[in-house]
Amino acid sequence: MSKHLSLRWLGSIAAIVTGFLLAGGHLLEETTNAETWIMLAKNMIFLAHLAMAFAFIAIYDSHSNKNVWGAAGMLLATAGTIFVTAIVFVETASITMPDATALLDGSGVSWITGTGPLLFVLGIVMVGAELIIRGEKARAGGVLLVMGTILFASAEFIGVFAPVSILTGSALTGAGFIWLGIHINKAEEQQVSESTI
Repeated sequence: MSKHLSLRWLGSIAAIVTGFLLAGGHLLEETTNAETWIMLAKNMIFLAHLAMAFAFIAIYDSHSNKNVWGAAGMLLATAGTIFVTAIVFVETASITMPDATALLDGSGVSWITGTGPLLFVLGIVMVGAELIIRGEKARAGGVLLVMGTILFASAEFIGVFAPVSILTGSALTGAGFIWLGIHINKAEEQQVSESTI
């Protein structure tokens, strides 16, 4: 297996893992008040974001037209994911150490909490739009990513309906990653079979 195909294989697994952990983590977080379960949910979301960085690279490598829009989307989404991962890590620590959240308000760090989620949302929407424009089998994954991300991001503005928006958005986004991960894997298997003929 070539290095190129290994990257795609790793990214496809990362995308599938991301989808399940993201949807499952947010479902658990929104439906429980027990500290142990919230800690588990936060850790699932944390791991989902770690895997997501690899997923974005593989999605770009296998489904993008390699144009400026696709590259910018992948870079913004990956950078945003890294920042959001740091935020989730601190939020997870704050469950048992409430003072940990003070880290996010520090003068040298507060810009991460302000720009990280924005870069993340903008990046995913750009990646999704690129997949929709490119069409073929990636289009459905792009639609799920865009719809899920917009729904999830809108939770901040809709008050009492925020939990519904978070659950629906994370489920759609998770489904988008799973869809894309499966199709990256199928494309890789097809390339391997063609190269061995």
